[in-house]
Amino acid sequence: MRLNLRDLEALFLPKTLKMLAQQQGLSGMYLPFWTFDAHTVNDYRGERGTHYYEHERDSDGDLERVEKTRWEPASGQMTIPFNDVLVAASEAMDAEKLKRLWPRIWAGNLEPYSPAYLAGFKAQRYQVPLKQGFEIAQKRMEASIRGLINRDIGGDDQKIHEISTVYSQEAFRYILLSGWLMSYRYQGETYQVMVNAQTGKVLGERPLSIWKTLTVLAIALAAFAAVVKFLVG
Repeated sequence: MRLNLRDLEALFLPKTLKMLAQQQGLSGMYLPFWTFDAHTVNDYRGERGTHYYEHERDSDGDLERVEKTRWEPASGQMTIPFNDVLVAASEAMDAEKLKRLWPRIWAGNLEPYSPAYLAGFKAQRYQVPLKQGFEIAQKRMEASIRGLINRDIGGDDQKIHEISTVYSQEAFRYILLSGWLMSYRYQGETYQVMVNAQTGKVLGERPLSIWKTLTVLAIALAAFAAVVKFLVG
């Protein structure tokens, strides 16, 4: 029998979930986000590592192949532009979940604000100030800059000792992105499901059956023990 991911997930859900879950309604809502643009010039200094191998004797006197790294200085300058770095401006929703649900936007799909779009939808006001939003965006830019500098240094390994970044042409937009939010209750706990209205991506919470989880883990451990016993002989 071949199980797909949906079947596998269902193994861990309580049997009574569909019957006892109490849906509290599906609401359309607009969530606030900042987007940031910036032009960066990055001077860096570091080292490029090249792997090589030597044979050395171990504690028993046997020869073994040992990997070593030869380091040489590396430096340079990279010009890196950033467009539409997306930062959630809502504190009422979990920021990491929003990042997973809206990892990026397509600027061509955005429309100028019109009250008509809000018909039937709730709209949150931003709770993350502009300055704080830009600080969050800068951290994400810095992570991308480090990754690109490592690639520019090249070699088998890299060390970055210093990065000097100059920001210019900073720009921002305040946007609202549409989604759907549903809540349901099960055994006294409230669970939420969110849907990205542009892409249809779904992210939600769900209860797990403790007994089903323990049973599956027990079966997996027994199977692993049987394999180890077979291999050991």
